[in-house]
Amino acid sequence: SFFFRGPGQGDEPFPVVFSVATVITDDDDKPIGYVELALNSSLWVQQIAELTTNTVTLYDISHHQITLSTNDELTNKLLPVLPEDLRTRTVVQANAQSTDFLADILPLTGPNEQPAGLLLVISDATTLVRAEQKRWLYGLAVTLAIVLLSQTIAYLAVSRGIISPIKQ
Repeated sequence: SFFFRGPGQGDEPFPVVFSVATVITDDDDKPIGYVELALNSSLWVQQIAELTTNTVTLYDISHHQITLSTNDELTNKLLPVLPEDLRTRTVVQANAQSTDFLADILPLTGPNEQPAGLLLVISDATTLVRAEQKRWLYGLAVTLAIVLLSQTIAYLAVSRGIISPIKQ
């Protein structure tokens, strides 16, 4: 079986490791022990970063800190604005130092089926947010123009219908 192993409440912070465990049996197929192999965190985190073309970090939920990141500069910007309740979220949108971030949050399950840590896949969403703001402003301007134009047409229609007969 495979699982993730992270630090407990009393342990020093360390990056979550990907582990594989198997049972060792004797000649009669009776368990006599087990073997656990752990993959270096920086290897699999770097592979995920390359596949997603995003920054990937490991978040220690016991100590509320990032233990490993593929981009330390971005992580230093993002860490102060991360909410405390990351465990209950699946995505976080944050703004730090004029940069908008979108972080997908994936729980890494430990051997006891509880989260051993969190994997954050972080993308720079600044261009997307700026584009959305432009679309919102264009939509607001078009709506305002339509309202003003309809009010002008209504005024002209009413004024001709009421004022013209009175002048005659």
